Amino acid sequence: MHEDQSGQAAGRQWSVWLVLLAAASTFALTMGSRQSMGLFVSPLNSATHLGLAQISLAFAFGQLWWGLTQPFAGAMADRIGAGRVLLTGVLL
Repeated sequence: MHEDQSGQAAGRQWSVWLVLLAAASTFALTMGSRQSMGLFVSPLNSATHLGLAQISLAFAFGQLWWGLTQPFAGAMADRIGAGRVLLTGVLL
């Protein structure tokens, strides 16, 4: 194998690990926010005097909306680029 090819393979290996790290970090952040919502039900109940069912229903609608919009966000990422879709999501 030539020196250029081994350098390209090493660079490709590095970029694979970088993409994996970015995906794992994104997954950890989003799952953390989604899975910790139950911790906020009691404080929201105390602060707003809303019922547990009302707060849980609001969280459920948020999860449903998140799930329903994912295919459209993926299609937009395919059409206009993932970076632009991510930037739009960050700004929203």
